[in-house]
Amino acid sequence: NELSPVFPEDGVVWRLTKLFGRGEVKIIEQPSSSNEFSLIVEFDDPFPGSKFYGIRLSPVSDSLDSFFADFDTIDGFSYTDDTFYNTHQPRYASGDWSASGGHSGRGALHVSLGGIDARNVLNGMSGGWSNSFHLDDALDVEVSLDYRLIMTQFDDDECAQVLAKIDDGPVEVLEELCGRGKDTGWQTKTFMQSLMAGDHTITIGGYNNKKTNKKEVADIYFDNVEIR
Repeated sequence: NELSPVFPEDGVVWRLTKLFGRGEVKIIEQPSSSNEFSLIVEFDDPFPGSKFYGIRLSPVSDSLDSFFADFDTIDGFSYTDDTFYNTHQPRYASGDWSASGGHSGRGALHVSLGGIDARNVLNGMSGGWSNSFHLDDALDVEVSLDYRLIMTQFDDDECAQVLAKIDDGPVEVLEELCGRGKDTGWQTKTFMQSLMAGDHTITIGGYNNKKTNKKEVADIYFDNVEIR
């Protein structure tokens, strides 16, 4: 179908984000003089019948180095304990790369909070994964990521949060669950921040306010982190 206004005839590269819908959606041909500046999008839906789809098309900025991590490898991220809210409980936080814990059954980054022993930890624990990116100019950036939070045998007043931040900026609370037997399933969230030119660090992870049992563990998985 034709779009209005049409794509600019300036060789801009476009990025596609699927907001909702079945199956996979991807760009298979970028606009160029050879295709009369047409953007060709492929919808791969294995299910019968009609369905609404939501997609976002955004130009790739020259000010931002390309940043996308699908975690089929660790993708340059590194893990650190106590990354949020000034916690000091490194024994009860850990991070690892999961080869099959991701959204599509492939790679993901994993943060585990709590567990270990029966000791009461009442002042919180946190951990996160970080990586750097560069902006040539000041820019309003949008961060998009997939996550999943799983809670085990927590009490009603014991909660875990999925968190993200850029540099020492505001902490984005992407999700919070309290109590036992909770699972968000895979979710996609986005947030915006205004950044100055230069080097920046994104940190993704989580926080657990307290635990009173060895079996109380919060597991957070991350996939498909993109900054645009």
